[in-house]
Amino acid sequence: DDLVAKQHLQGVRQVVSLGAGMDSRAFRLQLPETTFFEVDKEDLFRLKDPLVEDVPLTCARRVTVIGVLGEMDLVQSLQQSGFDPTKPTTWLLEGLLPYFTRAVLQSVAEDIGSLSAPGSGLWGDSFSKTSVEKGMVFHGVPFADGCDDYDVIFRDLAGFDNATVMDFAGIWLDRPARRVRMDKRYALTPKTTSGKDICLMVQAFKTK
Repeated sequence: DDLVAKQHLQGVRQVVSLGAGMDSRAFRLQLPETTFFEVDKEDLFRLKDPLVEDVPLTCARRVTVIGVLGEMDLVQSLQQSGFDPTKPTTWLLEGLLPYFTRAVLQSVAEDIGSLSAPGSGLWGDSFSKTSVEKGMVFHGVPFADGCDDYDVIFRDLAGFDNATVMDFAGIWLDRPARRVRMDKRYALTPKTTSGKDICLMVQAFKTK
């Protein structure tokens, strides 16, 4: 939410949630000029859509895009759904990255890069390679892979030139200020992440 709000102040009016799941931002964030694109499997929307059928939107438009990341043509699917690649976008990969193999992640990163105009931003959470290799499972589904170099991947393959990875141990919610705070001492590099059990966040921006 914090990134979406900050990007909105910069004039960003497109948000894409990859692996959207039960993402409810289109119904609770007061962004009447923003279009939310939710990308996920057909079974997910078959479950979700009846639950939100009578819930009023708080955005300009909510668009569901059906497909399996890593198999679908993400670029074509989004553009056919009204996505405008000439305008900046906020990309959300919440709870998604550890389900990608490295090859799928690289492919998705390239697609994101081709669709992202300057001013775009990205947020994701995951785990280090060491953590996932120990056999992490969530709700019965094993994670596919973790990476120690998410910043490098999104910088080199997606063109997000300002990319940062943080250890979640240095991130907290400042409730009185209603802001997420980050201690820069917990910033990570591939070298400092390698061989360690770390839950991490990646945040990246395309400035040019």
